[in-house]
Amino acid sequence: MFPLALLNASSPPVDPALTLVLLHFTGTEGSTTFTDSSPIPYTFTNPDGVTVSSAEIKSGFGSNGFFNNPVKETAPYRYLTTNVVAPDLRNTDFTIEFLVYRIPRAGAEVETVFFSAFANPGACYLVSVNNTTHVVEADVFSEAFNHQNTLSFNVLHHIALVRDGLNFNLYIDGVKSTTTRTLLQSVIDTHVPNQVLAVGGSIGQALVLNGYMDEFRIRKEAIYKTNFTPPTAPFTY
Repeated sequence: MFPLALLNASSPPVDPALTLVLLHFTGTEGSTTFTDSSPIPYTFTNPDGVTVSSAEIKSGFGSNGFFNNPVKETAPYRYLTTNVVAPDLRNTDFTIEFLVYRIPRAGAEVETVFFSAFANPGACYLVSVNNTTHVVEADVFSEAFNHQNTLSFNVLHHIALVRDGLNFNLYIDGVKSTTTRTLLQSVIDTHVPNQVLAVGGSIGQALVLNGYMDEFRIRKEAIYKTNFTPPTAPFTY
């Protein structure tokens, strides 16, 4: 596995305790059990059958999660959720990142949600893609912004949502969004998470991923601040 500090020579020493969620999607072919490898792990529930796939989507990364949702608005909607309320990221820098390989589906939904966590009001943090325009959108504490580059079907992509102070950026394949969303802390503070973290979808909605995901991670630090080369091996922390 790949130490975080080696991804960026200017990075400070890695503190494993800053990792809140780390899904390697490891296991035997067809397994429906997914283990969080963070220091204080969440239990992820999988009621509708996301499975482990041994077909590598990136060489050297091993198995991944297969979110088999091939037909529009056809249950079951396969995605993962934590068994408790999502991590509260209102008062910390953070990076949420993952590898994803999207597959077109019959009668595709207008939108696919990659991950989501909600409050009352609105979303705490959510990243999705429009399946028609292929534009990637982030929704942070009910404020939305897009990345200038699009996301292709049948191509592996690395996506990261980063908070650095009060500034939020999206990265696609290491390229920073030209739009930076800046929020007031007073606005952020109103968004207390009250739902679970969903990976590969959104609670109670059909906007689920059809495809593969790997190396889903949440860390309490702004790992990326400029353009970077996406990780070349699985994360250690």
